[in-house]
Amino acid sequence: MSHTPNYDAKVKSILDATSPGERTCELTGEKWEMTEEEIGWYKKFNVPPSKRSPLTRAKITSSFWVGFQWWNWKHPKSGVTIISPYHPATGVSVLPDKEWFDQDFSSEYLDDDPNRSVFDVMYELTRNIPLPAHSHAKEPENSVAILSHGDRNSYFSLGSESEQSLFVWWSTRVQTSCLVWNSDQVAESYSVANSKNIHNSLFVRDSSDVLSSAFCFLCEDIESCFGATNQSHQKFIFFNEQLSESEFHSRREKVDLSKRSELEKWMGKFRDLVGNKTIWPENLNAGDIQSTGEYLYDVSDCHACYACVKHSKDLFYCSFAAEGSDSAFSTPIFSSKCFEATNQFQSHDIRYSYACYRCQSMEYSYLCYDCEDCFGCVGLHRKKNHIFNKSYAEDAYWQKLDEIKCRMLDRDEYGQFFPIRMSPTYFGEAGAVNHFGADLSEWERLGGTSFDPESAGAIGDLAKGDSTPSCEIPDAIDEMKDKDWVGRVVLDEAARRKFRFLKPELDFYRRKKIAPPTRHFTWRMIDLLHESNLAVFEDVDCAKCSQPIRVAKNMVYPNRTIYCKPCYLTYLEQHG
Repeated sequence: MSHTPNYDAKVKSILDATSPGERTCELTGEKWEMTEEEIGWYKKFNVPPSKRSPLTRAKITSSFWVGFQWWNWKHPKSGVTIISPYHPATGVSVLPDKEWFDQDFSSEYLDDDPNRSVFDVMYELTRNIPLPAHSHAKEPENSVAILSHGDRNSYFSLGSESEQSLFVWWSTRVQTSCLVWNSDQVAESYSVANSKNIHNSLFVRDSSDVLSSAFCFLCEDIESCFGATNQSHQKFIFFNEQLSESEFHSRREKVDLSKRSELEKWMGKFRDLVGNKTIWPENLNAGDIQSTGEYLYDVSDCHACYACVKHSKDLFYCSFAAEGSDSAFSTPIFSSKCFEATNQFQSHDIRYSYACYRCQSMEYSYLCYDCEDCFGCVGLHRKKNHIFNKSYAEDAYWQKLDEIKCRMLDRDEYGQFFPIRMSPTYFGEAGAVNHFGADLSEWERLGGTSFDPESAGAIGDLAKGDSTPSCEIPDAIDEMKDKDWVGRVVLDEAARRKFRFLKPELDFYRRKKIAPPTRHFTWRMIDLLHESNLAVFEDVDCAKCSQPIRVAKNMVYPNRTIYCKPCYLTYLEQHG
């Protein structure tokens, strides 16, 4: 029996009249083909077809992702500094996690007003109710961390499990390392992305089982290599040239990465090797069954998906799923039956919502925990049958929900995700820029209101006094004295962002003999991330056999040489 019969009748007539064909995105003008498969997902979830392209919707939902953002807040009572990924200029507020969970925000409810847009009501709620500042899965120890999985003695670790490390994002089992993205089992290493089991290595991309090497891409089980691509079970490779052990060490000893002038030269050579002299596979998937997309590991029946892992299945245009299933246009993390819902954790039957944890049957809700059958709610935990944070008897709940959904459908609101103006993050460093190739020029076009990232007290005392241009950072790490540079305010002239060097950071560079960077640490991470393939796809021809293939775009290597899977495997066999 339907709980919302009037809505069901209205949306059925819309879906019955929907047919496949070319569509034009109402926000961007982008053309896309609405397929039978896409329409099938609308029918499955009983929602109206979108007037926005899948890419536009992905940019909007991912603008709510926190990225690698770190902003200063003051506790509203004590004045103690709080570090959070949410930006003060968005109008949201934050509390430490424990204080947040100790409060019941159902008292901050709003009555349904037929004359107001649901999004206006939701905006008011999201600006009246604070957010948990950190949302740790496991409390960190002696660390600066967000969404921690048990960091220990680490600085700026987000969504990770690390120990004595700096600048770690979405990674596990990281020890004494720096600048690590989406990797597992990394130790004594620097600048590592999309890799596993890396030890004592520098500048490693999309590789596994790498020991005492530098500048590696698409490598497996290598040791003592410098400048290696598409190499397996090798030692003493120097820019894809096989050397003797003595010749390798002779050349390697002449390389001095502790000087930026030298490091940039070798990074340029590496990028030339990767972008112009290396064969790329059509995708970097493994264990994917009847699936299309990029960075798919052990998944099945996932179409147009990105970075989905751990036996995810039956997904359509989803990103960063782990054991996600039966979902579309979503981020289902150990979640199922999600539709255009981002950052869902251990939840089921979630639609058009942001960051619901252990919830079920939620619509248009925002950072709720352990809730069921709620609509338009913000910051609730352990609640049922609430609308705009107000409690209803069960029968009254369904009657009111049917009324609101019909009204939203008539206004062309139902079926749209939250407007970007409701995002708690800074667009210029959020998911749309990081993973979907957006830039600041799209912020307002997609419905946001732009602001200066260093406004509203977001950088704390970094805003005070003068700053040193990053071009004045010494070329060599040996020239950087702690007394001159630890705590000194530096301006990244490219990003127009201020930052400081930490003593453990400079100690790490000295120990690993790495030149000091000139970029703000958030942009170091974004630059690293942009060497990875994006969640944006295009059709090209295999450079070997000319077969049409769909591949992910890459911002750093747009003109790379790509082979289809059969041609790539043949290439690897022929080249050992």
